[in-house]
Amino acid sequence: METFQTIIVMLAFGTFILALLNEIALEAYQYAADSVGKKFAAAIEQEATAAGQLLAFFHVYADVVNNPPFIGGCPLQNTAVESDDTHPALRQSAQQSLHNTLEMMKRIIEEGIRQGEFKAGIDSDALATFTLSLLEGGILLCNLEGSNRHMTMNMASLAAHLRQYCC
Repeated sequence: METFQTIIVMLAFGTFILALLNEIALEAYQYAADSVGKKFAAAIEQEATAAGQLLAFFHVYADVVNNPPFIGGCPLQNTAVESDDTHPALRQSAQQSLHNTLEMMKRIIEEGIRQGEFKAGIDSDALATFTLSLLEGGILLCNLEGSNRHMTMNMASLAAHLRQYCC
């Protein structure tokens, strides 16, 4: 009977520890995402044009290999990979960050259309998705290869792509 009680106590303690670790993981992700988000906001604030503001996301990660905006890489990317089937609340938090980033990019694009910088009729959702995909793909490739060249190429590719939309 004593062994059974010990097992019950250990299981309860383990459940408590797991819940605590899950909460710590959520807080750590939010801290990392907020830190990068502030750097995005500061970089965007420095740009006067919508195209410049979209490229500002890339400036934050321009030296991702040697000087990442947050140690460990991209919080969104890391969390998306690590939480896909193990931590639903963490995954939901990363999904919210994804949605917020795409919405920020869409607002920039739509403001560029209103200001006459971009042609009317641009699909802001598609362009935001393309932009974020280039950014996240660049981060992944740079970190894997240990070189910033992919970010440099993706930034140049986005700039060329955006010129096609200019009035």
